[in-house]
Amino acid sequence: MEALFPLTGLLPPAYIAADLRNVLSFVDFDETLFKEKIKEYQPTLIMAVEPTIYVFGSLRGEAEISRLIEETNLYEKIAIIPFNSDIHYGWKHGSIYRLKSFN
Repeated sequence: MEALFPLTGLLPPAYIAADLRNVLSFVDFDETLFKEKIKEYQPTLIMAVEPTIYVFGSLRGEAEISRLIEETNLYEKIAIIPFNSDIHYGWKHGSIYRLKSFN
């Protein structure tokens, strides 16, 4: 998610919302509470990184974040970042979501 800040000029609505894995951990991996926090913070853009074992292994909760974002019905998927082992950090792949109410 942090990569989007300098590219867009947008900042997270709250410090904890800069990385949604932190939010999920903060609510002790409770999916209902996580969705409530997303609805409370409503970041304009979200980059959900898909789990991979290519470098470090998968982090707890990482696989659920995209599904939970979609279940809020607040966001639309606007881009997919593909896995690319030929570039530095190409293992970081996932989806970018935009708040539907953002104009």
